[in-house]
Amino acid sequence: MFQYRGIIPFPAGIDAEGIAENLKDIIGKEDLLRSAFMKANLVWSFPESILVPHEYFRDELRTDMLDLVYGDLVPSRVQQDFAYRLNGHNVYRVPETILSGLPPHILSMVQTHQFTLLPELLEKTGNSLLAVFYQNTVTLTLGRDGKLLFSGDFTFHDPEEAAYHVLNVLGNFGLPPDETTILLSGMIDADSNLYTALFKYFLNLKWLPLPEGASCTEDIRQYPAHFFSHLFAEALCV
Repeated sequence: MFQYRGIIPFPAGIDAEGIAENLKDIIGKEDLLRSAFMKANLVWSFPESILVPHEYFRDELRTDMLDLVYGDLVPSRVQQDFAYRLNGHNVYRVPETILSGLPPHILSMVQTHQFTLLPELLEKTGNSLLAVFYQNTVTLTLGRDGKLLFSGDFTFHDPEEAAYHVLNVLGNFGLPPDETTILLSGMIDADSNLYTALFKYFLNLKWLPLPEGASCTEDIRQYPAHFFSHLFAEALCV
């Protein structure tokens, strides 16, 4: 059993320096983040990430691979997770500005990236797409029979644009919307315009449930379970 207390959003469009300042303030004020735990994990979600098949991975080339795709304008530390179920390495960047501002007890946590963990939440049979919604952004993870096809982040300004991103990802892989299960998690509500826009195009919408054994405080229970289900599920996958 594990517990979850809450989520603290950052303003839309915040840069690395702003994130670093926010984290410093949160850690300084939040007693929970200064407590000692038997196990704690730090999950990054920065978009500069690539999945490299194991047979092509070379540790000494991981920075070059990221530079080739994203450039090298932002000082950052290159890290990698071995995703054994995907038989590959998720190579990703974390801005140095953020790392330098974190206290040692946070940096000593087991670190991983959400793109390493999210494929574990896909359904094992058929076509499925996990859509995790945040404020004006959505993380999409697509799979067929449990095998990863795509993971990526998208910004949207209105519900129709969010629906377009989902349709576009499915179209790029030739997967029909009516034959794909859309798993919804994060900041989306059944009464929202966002849900209505998705319902126009997708017949198989499902809420991502909380995993078995998850518990949370009463403050969290007042919200729909799918608001936080991806976070609980990621914790079990680390």
